[in-house]
Amino acid sequence: MKSALERGSDTALVFVLRATNTVLADESQTPREIIAHLWNILDEPELNRALGIPQNSHMKIGRKKPPAR
Repeated sequence: MKSALERGSDTALVFVLRATNTVLADESQTPREIIAHLWNILDEPELNRALGIPQNSHMKIGRKKPPAR
């Protein structure tokens, strides 16, 4: 990751790596604050465009319900 950050051109994906690295390096934050900052980074419209993700699609994270018996 360090090499990618140092050598990467200024693309949206490299900006995301740099921002993520900055958030994770800040040890003064609580885990909740870190997660909130990371979600803000991942929810950027420019990142979604770079990854080809439709603008109004939201990632759903969590446990799936077990199938009904």
